[in-house]
Amino acid sequence: MKLPCDLEAEKALLGAIIQDPRKLAITDQIIAPKCFYSANHQQIYEAAQSLYRAGQAVDLVTVYDELQKHKANLGTTYLVACVDACPSPETAGHYAKIIADKHTRRELYRVCMEGAQAAKNEAELDTGEAVAAVQQEIYNLSKQATKMKTENVYDLAGQRLDDYLDEEGAELKLVQTGFKDLDRLMDGFQKSEHIILAARPGMGKTSLACDIARNVAKQQYRVLFFTMEMSAPRLADRLICAEAMVNVKQFKRRELAEGEKEKIKQATGRLLNLPISIVDGSWGTSEIRAKVMQDAPDLVIVDFLTRINEPRRGNLSTHDHVGAISKRLQDMAIVTNVPIITCAQLSRGVERRENKRPILSDLRESGNIEENCDKVIFIYRDEYYNPNTKAQGIAEIIVAKYRDGPTGMVELAWLGAATTFRNLGRV
Repeated sequence: MKLPCDLEAEKALLGAIIQDPRKLAITDQIIAPKCFYSANHQQIYEAAQSLYRAGQAVDLVTVYDELQKHKANLGTTYLVACVDACPSPETAGHYAKIIADKHTRRELYRVCMEGAQAAKNEAELDTGEAVAAVQQEIYNLSKQATKMKTENVYDLAGQRLDDYLDEEGAELKLVQTGFKDLDRLMDGFQKSEHIILAARPGMGKTSLACDIARNVAKQQYRVLFFTMEMSAPRLADRLICAEAMVNVKQFKRRELAEGEKEKIKQATGRLLNLPISIVDGSWGTSEIRAKVMQDAPDLVIVDFLTRINEPRRGNLSTHDHVGAISKRLQDMAIVTNVPIITCAQLSRGVERRENKRPILSDLRESGNIEENCDKVIFIYRDEYYNPNTKAQGIAEIIVAKYRDGPTGMVELAWLGAATTFRNLGRV
């Protein structure tokens, strides 16, 4: 039986420390050398600790020299591999927590095995002594596993006031959607937020996600787009047609007029300069998180929730399984400090109501999804249900949940042929 460990996380942490030794000030509060599963990794960490505490430089050469003093059988090639395994030194704290968790699980296994032996050892230990011994070990483990950071409200409130006064009058650096009324309503997207973008099929959730991606990238924020419903080339077609404002079907059929071909060329030229990365295929949350940490984007878009390839654990219902996925995405947003937009589909219950504007209970597998996000945005187009409506070409963007502010609705123009949204009055 293999005991719990994550050797890649151990390598990545060591790589982070070699790149930025200051991270030891953080990791030393979370782990000790004994927390590493690999004896080699323990030695490398101890060598870096020793150098850092002595006020000496910590790099590939000095760590290698320190290892040689202790007769460690490790070369610079392995140290370089550790550095290569780390996408950014900023991830050091995250990897340290993974290592600490694996160590605690190994210790729990050890305690349970020792408890089993104590239970069988009736000759030397009475029942009370056996229970007390295991109880003490479990208590010690629980103290190690629960390293909650406590902050006094006096310090927090004072710091927040200082931050406000320092930045008063300064422009807030938020990731803006590019839709002025929507940004005014919900203050754009803030770091570590999880945003659900939901609609019935055909309402334009992927189109709005693409529009937001383009608008955000035009502000020179990096966007990482996971497309699980369509291929990367198809999504690129959507981006090109939306940017050029040309008919998507005519583009696919190669039936564009000469003037529209020129629009396509110009739009493509503009897109070439935008920092948008696209990942297609069906992936799980752990793979998504690894990619996010590797690329360090400013905004992540996942299209869409129920296409995430996550193994169902135990006998979880579909409701709880989807809820667990949304919770992992919310945790991912917090850990990576990046806003994550997750597209989701509304249940068919919308179709059975006279008023088909979405409400929170329409979220498919709703309860847990609603809980595990900071904002919920719905799309409603009356022309989809009522062909003779006066609201032709108008989309209602409904902010149904905003954890830190009021909810509300704004209107955008909908250009169906190009499958794109625009600010009203700027079409």
